[in-house]
Amino acid sequence: MSTLHRRLRTETLSPRCLLTGAPVVISEIMYHPVLSAEDTATGFKESDFEFIELYNPQQSIVSLAGFALTSGVSFSFGDVSLDPGKFVVLVSNQQAFQSRYGSDATILGEYKGSLKNNGEQITLSDNGGQAILQVSFQDSWYTTTDGGGRSLTIVDAKADVAQWSQVEGWTASARMNGSPGLPDGVADPRPNEFRVTTVSSRQLLLTWTAPEYPAGLVSRYVVYRDDVSIDVTRQTKFNDLTVTPAANYQYRIATRFTDGTEYSTPPLAVHIEPVGGGVKFAPARVLGTVQLDGLNELSGLVASRQIAHAFWTHNDGPQDAIYAIDSEGRWIGGLQFLDAVMFDVEDIAIGPGPVANVDYIYVGDIGGNNDDRTTVQILRIAEPLLIDDHGATLATTSAYDMLTFEYPDTHGYNAESLLVDPQTGDLFILTKESQAAHIYRAPASQLTPGTVVTLELIGEIDFPRASGADISQTGGEILIRNEDLARLYVRNDGQSVFAALSRSYLDAPVVGRPDEPNGEGVTFGGRPGDYFTISEGSNPALHYFQRTSPYLAGDANHDGVFDSSDLVAVFAAGEYEDEAELNSLWAEGDWNGDGEFTSADLVLAFSMGAYEQSSTAAPAYPAMDVDACFAPHGTLF
Repeated sequence: MSTLHRRLRTETLSPRCLLTGAPVVISEIMYHPVLSAEDTATGFKESDFEFIELYNPQQSIVSLAGFALTSGVSFSFGDVSLDPGKFVVLVSNQQAFQSRYGSDATILGEYKGSLKNNGEQITLSDNGGQAILQVSFQDSWYTTTDGGGRSLTIVDAKADVAQWSQVEGWTASARMNGSPGLPDGVADPRPNEFRVTTVSSRQLLLTWTAPEYPAGLVSRYVVYRDDVSIDVTRQTKFNDLTVTPAANYQYRIATRFTDGTEYSTPPLAVHIEPVGGGVKFAPARVLGTVQLDGLNELSGLVASRQIAHAFWTHNDGPQDAIYAIDSEGRWIGGLQFLDAVMFDVEDIAIGPGPVANVDYIYVGDIGGNNDDRTTVQILRIAEPLLIDDHGATLATTSAYDMLTFEYPDTHGYNAESLLVDPQTGDLFILTKESQAAHIYRAPASQLTPGTVVTLELIGEIDFPRASGADISQTGGEILIRNEDLARLYVRNDGQSVFAALSRSYLDAPVVGRPDEPNGEGVTFGGRPGDYFTISEGSNPALHYFQRTSPYLAGDANHDGVFDSSDLVAVFAAGEYEDEAELNSLWAEGDWNGDGEFTSADLVLAFSMGAYEQSSTAAPAYPAMDVDACFAPHGTLF
C-alpha cells in the first residue's frame, strides 16, 4: 500500500462506508466527469454527466419504496424495486447521460444538487429517515477519477463491510467514462454478431461472438427461445434440433455473469420455412362462372369428395338447399332438405361423421347480421354421389341430422366460418367481428341430434371479419378469408386446430373487391395445397389458385416434375441415410419433413404416382387444363 493510502486511512476525512442492514450498495460514482468540446457545443456543462450507480447484491428483489439520498445530493426513490444482481442509475441530467451512454442503463431519475469535485459524503436513508448507508470519497484517491474521465467503482460489492469501507475498496473504472448500469470494464456485455442459420426445416444453428470481458466475469451464455431458456452453454454456438416446419420463433442470447446477472441481445425473429420451401401461389385463374339463375348470393364453398371436379355451394340467407357445380361453374345437381327451417346459412364443410369412412356435408346455419344469434344449427348429411346424364336436378331428402348449439354466454354473434377437423371430427365456428374472431368448439362426441350442445370458447385470433374457412383433407392446413385477404395456417403433427391458428400465418392471395364483390367462399381442392374461391353476385366466377411451391414430393429441383433428374440431384448431395442429425433440405431429398433423406422419402414420392420416366423436364409450373388441376381421389392435401 502506498504512503498516501496509509495516510488517508488515518485522516479525519478518511473514506468510510457504514452499513446498518442496507439492502443495496452504491457501486459506481462519477463525481468529476470529463467534458469534451462536443459536449460544450451542445450546451452541456461538466456536472451534467455525473451519475451514481446502485447495485442489488442480494438473492431476492429489494424494495426501495420510501428510500432517499439525503446528503451530497437528494433523491426520493418512490415505489420502485430492484431485481437481484441488477443495477440502476441516478443521474444529474438524463439528456446528457443518454447522449454519452445511450439508453440501455435503467435510469430511476435525476437527483437534485451536484457532487463536489474535491470529495463528498453520500447518504442513503430508509423510509423512516434512518441512514443505512454512508459513503465518503476523496478526490485524492485516484487522479484519473478527478476530471480524468474515470469513475470510482466498488472492488467487491459482496465483500465484508470493513474491507470495502477503505480506499482499497474502490478503484478507478477500467473504461473511460465508466460503465453505468454494467459491471466495471464492460462496454456492452451482450453477445455480438448474433445470427441464426437454417440448416433444415427442423434445425437451426445459432452463432454469436463474445465481447472482451474482464477475467472471471462471465459464467455462461443462455439461449432463450420465445423467452424460455432452452440451453446454458460456454460455447458461442448452439444447434436447435427441436424446431418445427412453418413455425415462428424469437431467439435471444444472454451473457450470464458469475454473480447471476444477465445481459441479453435484442430478440431475433425467425421463420422456419414449410417443408419444401415457402408457400407460393400462381395468380388466380377463372375456371368458369356459375350460370344458374338464383345462385347469386353464393356464400359457402367446399370441394366434393365423391364427385370428380365438383364443388358444393349454397346461397346466403334462409336456405334449405345446397347445389353441386363442376369446375366450369355448371350446375350438376343438388339437394333440398325437406322440413328444414334455416335462418342464415353462411358456410359449408366436409368432414367425418357418425359412420366411419363416410364423408359428411355440414351446412352451417350460423349467421346473424345483427349479432343476435345465441343459438345456431348445423345440418349434417352423408355426401351423396350424384350421377346425372340428362341434366341437373334438385333432389329432395329428409335423411339428414339437425345439430343445435348454443353459445356459452348470453352474447349473440354473427358467424360465417365453419370447420370440421378431419383428424378428430370436432366442429369449429369462427365469429365474424371487426378485429378478432372468437373460436368455438363442439367435440365430435357431442354431435348428437336432438340435444342442445353448449359450444366451448377456446380462444380468439387476430383476424378481421372472417367470412369463410376450410381445412385441408388431411387437416394439415387451414384457410381463413374475408372479402380482401386470406391467411394460411400450417398445422403440425399432433397439434390442435386452435394451436395452429394461434401461430403466425402465411399470406394467401384472393381476388378481392371489386371482382369478388362479397367474397366468402373458399375451399382446398385440386392438387395438394391448391384452393378455390367464389363470391356473391350475378354469375360469380370460380377462381383457382395453383400452389407453385412447395410443389410435390420428389420434385427436388422445382421444375414441375418428379423424374430421374431429381434423383440424380438428391443422391449427388450426399445426404441419403448419412446418419447426420436433421440436416437435409427439400432439395436434398427430405420430402416428408423429418429432417433426413431416407428411404421413407422415396416411398412417399413414388407412392404419389407422380414419377415420370422421361428425364425431360417440363417448364416450371406449366399452364394446365382443368382436369390437370385435380389430383386423383385420396391425394388432396
